[in-house]
Amino acid sequence: MTGVRTGIKTGLITNRQVANLSLIFYFTMPMVRLIIRDVGLPQYEFLLSLVLTYSLLFIAIAGRTEKIRVLVEFSIIFAVVCSLLSLSLILHPEYNYWFTRATYGVMPYVLRPDNGLYVFLFIRLVDDPHDILKDLRICGWIMYLIYVRQLMNALKIGYWVIESSKGEEVHFSYSLDYGYNVVFFVLIFLYLAIRYKKKTDIIGCAAGIAMVLLGGSRGALVCIGFFLAVYVLIRIMESRNRNFLLLLTVIAILLAIVLYVPLLTLAAGLLSKMGLSSRSLYKLIDGTISDANGRSAIWAAAIRMIKTKPILGYGAMGTRRIIRKYHIVGYPHQLFLELLAEYGVFIGGAVIAVIVGGSIRILRMRDIGEWRYVYLIFLSNAMQLMLSYTYWHKHALWSLLAIAVCIHYYRRQGLERTEAANGPAWIDERKEL
Repeated sequence: MTGVRTGIKTGLITNRQVANLSLIFYFTMPMVRLIIRDVGLPQYEFLLSLVLTYSLLFIAIAGRTEKIRVLVEFSIIFAVVCSLLSLSLILHPEYNYWFTRATYGVMPYVLRPDNGLYVFLFIRLVDDPHDILKDLRICGWIMYLIYVRQLMNALKIGYWVIESSKGEEVHFSYSLDYGYNVVFFVLIFLYLAIRYKKKTDIIGCAAGIAMVLLGGSRGALVCIGFFLAVYVLIRIMESRNRNFLLLLTVIAILLAIVLYVPLLTLAAGLLSKMGLSSRSLYKLIDGTISDANGRSAIWAAAIRMIKTKPILGYGAMGTRRIIRKYHIVGYPHQLFLELLAEYGVFIGGAVIAVIVGGSIRILRMRDIGEWRYVYLIFLSNAMQLMLSYTYWHKHALWSLLAIAVCIHYYRRQGLERTEAANGPAWIDERKEL
């Protein structure tokens, strides 16, 4: 039953606990691979990490027959994805090179079992917001070990070694990937710290923000800002003192506008005294947080594509051939532009409307408990798709889909329990007629 903590014993632990382990293994796969590599099996790190993760997944499903539904749901999604990609290639044979590239083709970048699409399986299998939060808290502490190590290495040599938009190795003062990787767990700790006020969560949140400021990009801060803004709005709208809290919020925003430069300058000065520097802080101080940093040309190209084929679009992953001129992977670095360019203004616009409308509807629900805030965490993380990355590769959008399905079953089962106690509502309505 959705959201009900049950489990069948399989030896020492329940199947539900195995499901939780599978989610932890999925989100900590980089650490699993690192451990396998460090024990002397680098040639098997990828294969063994997948075997360990998916073995737990299938063990959990095998012991809970009701979870076969999860495989059916994912099979449908997988079939739709493969159909869209196949249709795109059939209609546009010239995409073959872009679909079969060694690093960024369909198999390594979309369909490989460690990519974002498969997160749907693991979230749907756990299917409990409290378990998901506890699992991700564990994942956060595990992954922080890698992130601290990466940050210390970058600070030691004075730069990050990253791949440029042309596919070349370059040295940067920050890492976009690093910031977005860390901010996902920052959002977990941030919510838990606000909601439950545990010292360990507060430390986890503060440590993560520090890592983002020291090694990440400005876009990661957008995810945090979005979460705080929506969370505060939700709490205010549900408060009896709504008007008073709205007034305090306006005052706080005005104070932030007036004082943010001095405060950020103070923070940057403190970091400087410790021999550290934050590019994000200096960009905020300079007022260039929204600087596109080279994305303007990519977005302009995507807009031209939409204007050229506004009805049918270019098909699934159809932006690669043109956007490749500006970025090696070939995606528009903006979710809505990508959807409109690939599927046209009607279908793409409808998908955007469903995402936006569905998200607003879920965030306004008061009968789904912790699910609403789990959705907000993943939605805030998905804000990275508004500035970078592609939904084909990252788990952001697929996570939201999985959580939305979980919420659907949670509400339906709540209605069934209510009807079982009181009788179907439609019977009473017919009697009144």
